[in-house]
Amino acid sequence: MRDITLEWERSVKQIPFRYFYSHSGLRDDECEIILSWLENEAPWKRVTTYFYEQYEFHLQDANLKDDLKFLIEDDFISNLRKYIETYFPSFALSSKVDVVAHKLIDGDTIGIHNDYIEDCETHRILFNFNRGWTEDNGGFFMVFSENNPEALTDLILAQHGHVHGFEISPYSHHAVSKVNQGDRYNIIYSFYKRTS
Repeated sequence: MRDITLEWERSVKQIPFRYFYSHSGLRDDECEIILSWLENEAPWKRVTTYFYEQYEFHLQDANLKDDLKFLIEDDFISNLRKYIETYFPSFALSSKVDVVAHKLIDGDTIGIHNDYIEDCETHRILFNFNRGWTEDNGGFFMVFSENNPEALTDLILAQHGHVHGFEISPYSHHAVSKVNQGDRYNIIYSFYKRTS
């Protein structure tokens, strides 16, 4: 498996918390195959919490086509883990990983939160699959310096074939702005600290 993380290092930011945004390194044809499957065959379920409503499912539980199985294979995930340990060097990561797909539709939004739960996930990497996505579609990944809408520091467009990720902490405040039109797809990898 090729190292798709080679160019990611150039986009790491440190403030207000460590995060990055880059082209994913996946080929165009791979992105199209993934997006087509998410649009037409994926087993979506609507989920509602106090700060978001969206569709989602776990890839490890899905019946993946052969040309999508690399998304949950050890080589691909080990590459992602190595990237985090190299450029977000806080601690070593365990072999545990959750791989979840998200879909937001017109009107969906995700409120400000930090994803922090003690002794739980420590890092997230999100792949975007949104053909022709522009600013008019909305659904920006929003970075905040504190839990306050006025503390916005960065906007990241959910551009097709791109990836972003961040270190989870009490300070990793982020949100997703309202989707104005279209369906917004992510595949999200959540990593955990090694405990022994």
